[in-house]
Amino acid sequence: MAHHEVLLKVKTLVTPQLERAGYVLVDLRLYRNQAGTRVLEVLADRPDGGITLNECGTLSREIGALLEREDVLMNRYLLNVSSPGTDRPMTQPADFRRAKGRRIRVFLSAPVADKIEHCGLLDDVGADAIRLTLGDKTIDITYDKINKAKQVTV
Repeated sequence: MAHHEVLLKVKTLVTPQLERAGYVLVDLRLYRNQAGTRVLEVLADRPDGGITLNECGTLSREIGALLEREDVLMNRYLLNVSSPGTDRPMTQPADFRRAKGRRIRVFLSAPVADKIEHCGLLDDVGADAIRLTLGDKTIDITYDKINKAKQVTV
């Protein structure tokens, strides 16, 4: 199975299990560490934020058992279930709604207002775009132009 197919299969298995337990899947990564071992990293959180270390441990056992039963990864791998932390990536409109009124940094695939990176106050979250206040000006950025976004912690 190709890399993206494995991630898609894992996502379709893990997402419903997380949701039944009251969590959301924030991000999913599959990579090789420096020793060459495959690592599956599952970033999970509560819908309104705030997952504990004990909850991550419980989810790790449950997700590990599910993946073993389904034999998705087929070979040895390390499973890492963790909180997205303060540097939580924003990938869906719900993530942006949760950060409304806070400062965020966005990295774009195409320039908006002559820049591909902006940091500002997230004023509005729509179906197709977000609105950022950058000092004395406001810009709208469509989701399709956002490569990466995260909340700014100071």
